[in-house]
Amino acid sequence: MRTRNTKARGDSHLDALTPAQQEQLSLFLTTGNPTYEEAVAHVRAEFGVSTNVSSVRSYYFNVALPWSYAQARGAAKEIAAMEEGQFEPAIMKRLQQLAFELMTSPKVDVKTLRAFMKMLGDSRKLQLQQQTLSLELEKFRESVKTGVEKGLDALFAEIKGNAEALALFAKFKAAALQGVQDTKA
Repeated sequence: MRTRNTKARGDSHLDALTPAQQEQLSLFLTTGNPTYEEAVAHVRAEFGVSTNVSSVRSYYFNVALPWSYAQARGAAKEIAAMEEGQFEPAIMKRLQQLAFELMTSPKVDVKTLRAFMKMLGDSRKLQLQQQTLSLELEKFRESVKTGVEKGLDALFAEIKGNAEALALFAKFKAAALQGVQDTKA
């Protein structure tokens, strides 16, 4: 019990917030990047609670930051549960954002950060492999097309002067080139 001359701790008011209010405040502190003064004003406006900068700072490091790490770990587990390398762009952007937040926070959770960085690296490796395969496939298609065209040119040289063979050749050439084009689709 407090004596008459002692003042209530400012952060005890923040500790008395409901779980939903604490989550809302933690989200505000960890995603909005407000100053401590802005956070004090936010707490007063949103929850009608009088507090101070010191209490908000203490709340940030003791409650909001661990809450943020827990959210990040949960997101990392969900992402890891997905098929490896099949990340949607929005998920990748969020993963990069969370990794950045972890790297710049005063209390770095090395295990979680390592997991994020591994996922980002693996995803980038898969993207590069896909690009390489695409380029190799295009190169192969071009070589096949070139080979077909060379063969057609040689055949054309052999049948020059034969009108019936030239008519069949025109149809054959169209079909052969169409077959090469169809492999691109």
